[in-house]
Amino acid sequence: MRTLFPAPLSARPSRLPAAPASDPRRQRAGSAPAGAGLRAVNVLLVKTSSLGDVVHLLPAVAEAVAARPELRFHWLVEADYAEIPAWHRGVEQVIPVSFRRWRGRRLAMLRSPEWATFREQVAHLKYDRVIDAQGLIKSAWLASRARGRRCGPDRVSAREPLAALSYHERLAVPTDLHAVERLRRLLAGALGYALQPSPPGYGLESRLAALRRAVPAERVLLLHGSSWPNKRWPAAHWSELGRRVRAAGLIPALAWGDRAEQATATRIAAECEGEVLPRLGLGELLATLAGARAVVGVDSGLLHLAAAAGVPGLGLFGPTDPRRTGTWGGHILNLAAPLPCAPCRRRRCHSSEAALLGPDGEALEPPCLARLRPQRVWAALEPMLEARAMENGAGS
Repeated sequence: MRTLFPAPLSARPSRLPAAPASDPRRQRAGSAPAGAGLRAVNVLLVKTSSLGDVVHLLPAVAEAVAARPELRFHWLVEADYAEIPAWHRGVEQVIPVSFRRWRGRRLAMLRSPEWATFREQVAHLKYDRVIDAQGLIKSAWLASRARGRRCGPDRVSAREPLAALSYHERLAVPTDLHAVERLRRLLAGALGYALQPSPPGYGLESRLAALRRAVPAERVLLLHGSSWPNKRWPAAHWSELGRRVRAAGLIPALAWGDRAEQATATRIAAECEGEVLPRLGLGELLATLAGARAVVGVDSGLLHLAAAAGVPGLGLFGPTDPRRTGTWGGHILNLAAPLPCAPCRRRRCHSSEAALLGPDGEALEPPCLARLRPQRVWAALEPMLEARAMENGAGS
């Protein structure tokens, strides 16, 4: 481990620097200094992926900035998701890294001009804290490239226990909490402030307010795609739900991320007079989500982005546990599959339950999500649509 994590390690905590004087470096271009009379405290966050995991860190950053205005956050993140921390009012610099693209070619990565640029970015500033908010060997190694005192979850709390060997300070974070709550506790412990009694927002409020004024709320977004095959709701269920949305005078709109998801979206849209959205970047997705009447989605990064956008809707959970990785913030209701084996937390279904049959006699998979029938989902969604229509002054 010495070659992987070269810095000498100590588990003894140290205090953040005192803040007796104003620091002009804390000021953004064209803005007043944040935390008047306080010295800037430079913090590097390491949370590279996935989309949902990156979104989960936003509330903790919002809470940290509210508690300690002198905090100056930089964020190390996969280039594919670099837009997300850039939206946050509390993040001053985003450092993108294409670590996943070099999977299996690490030696070539270390020799690349791209890696040299990354090293230069993280080495130019001495950080007061470097916080690994991911708890993986990969993220711990990336954190060790920066100059500063490293903090992260202890062996019991980290997703990969060996990662804890690289931290100067190791923090115990309960593993039975929601991911957002765990991150709130990690940052509060590393940066020395008390948690707010009421949960913070995502820190995107001003951006979302402008988006909602610009986009008409006629669509109900159906977020059907997921990287896990057994997180997907059956296409026949999506088609039936889409028909109910269309009958209510709204547009069932389907997002997609790759060609397989596009083909599924096209099939569903054809069966419910729906709309297949074009391929959208993250900023376009946020705008589309913010302006929607509601969303329905399986456990995916897009569903968590919808939660950050503050749009009401439903999350459909089968193999994953909504108590730990469900949507957060209160706008989206999480529906759990009605089978005793759920949540199994497995990428492949091992259930012995008999499969339900679709309208054409096809088996509906996975068994847990197949039992979340469209009738139940619509019964939960319909009052949300009516309330949203009243908020918009559109009637119903």
